Amino acid sequence: MTLVAAATIALARLAPAARAAARAAAPVKHLAAMWLAQRDLNRLAGLSDRDLSDVGITRGDLFDIRASRWTADATRRLQIDPETAARRVC
Repeated sequence: MTLVAAATIALARLAPAARAAARAAAPVKHLAAMWLAQRDLNRLAGLSDRDLSDVGITRGDLFDIRASRWTADATRRLQIDPETAARRVC
């Protein structure tokens, strides 16, 4: 048996364990992402209204996000659809 064949067999045996580990780590990764999003939201809340307008959001946007579920992705809530963006220009 060649070294490449032995390595391929060894990796094939480890693949199910790697998939199981990835499945087990997915909820932890999701919780960490939600925690980071909430931390960023808290940082945005500390900015002045002028700084928020420079970024393109309002304090009302932050209140809307705070009213949503904690598990909701805050960054998706801040994305503006084209119709809303067109209304903000005028």
